[in-house]
Amino acid sequence: MLSFIVLTVSMVACANDGSSTAELARTAAVSSPDPSDDRVLRVYDLRDLASALPPRRRTGLSVGEPALLLRHPGEGGESPFIPDDKATPGPTSPIDVLVSQLLPPLSLMGDSIADGVFLVSGEKSGHEQFVQLLESVRAVYTSTCTVEISVVVVPSSGAAPALGSAHVPGSGDKVFRRVGGTVPRKVGTALESTDAISFLAGWTPVVGQNAMGYDAQTALVKEGLSVTVTPGAESGGGTSLRVTGAVCAVSDDSIASPLMGAGPQGSLHIGLPTIRTRDIVVTTSVPTSRPTVVGVLSGFSPDETIVLVATVK
Repeated sequence: MLSFIVLTVSMVACANDGSSTAELARTAAVSSPDPSDDRVLRVYDLRDLASALPPRRRTGLSVGEPALLLRHPGEGGESPFIPDDKATPGPTSPIDVLVSQLLPPLSLMGDSIADGVFLVSGEKSGHEQFVQLLESVRAVYTSTCTVEISVVVVPSSGAAPALGSAHVPGSGDKVFRRVGGTVPRKVGTALESTDAISFLAGWTPVVGQNAMGYDAQTALVKEGLSVTVTPGAESGGGTSLRVTGAVCAVSDDSIASPLMGAGPQGSLHIGLPTIRTRDIVVTTSVPTSRPTVVGVLSGFSPDETIVLVATVK
């Protein structure tokens, strides 16, 4: 997953004068941005892409490149056809090589500030193209799969399904929430299916010249399923899968609160939502394309059981 931090800075004077990355960073901190300058400074975290790139291949001679000049023993001297690689060392890791090749055509400047983390400066249009190219590379080297997570509420009167068994829907089963999508392998991806539940949080007194009343104040709470899924590599007809997160249900009760000027009843109602949460922490192996029971949780009510079902394709 690509993440970056944006700092708008004025770097016209120091862009080509050999300033170090630290000097550029200090300039960003003390200079006032020029409204006419659309240059930005961004920090790109590419550690996930770095882990997906294959090792560098040793390159041979290009077409038209002169071969190494062989000398007889004792002649001495350096061959003019042998480049002095030690004098100007280049990037070594695959991610460093990739970034160094992408930046110049986009008129961007950058430097590595940690393994897989880069500080890049340039115009906004260049940054946009840089992000698009990174996503293209990511799509080539990062394998994906389709993951679906379902929260099924079943009656607790029957026996709970065994973990790792194929899920067979029953007549009394209800799907509480379902999330899914195409996600990269070996990288955590957030999936969410939630609703915002509004409740009456309180009343604000409103006083007029000859009257008094109350304005209703509302608030929101979330209900649903929110998980992070991390599928591993496919092996033996199945995929290792880690699922973490929570599922929650909201019930909105209310109480009568006595308030002055509330009318003939002498009270106004205030909502008291009850949020019931079940945490999810699962690490298991899921057969390909088979809905599999990966978790069994206590239900939101005594007569219910929550069954967590995962499908990986």
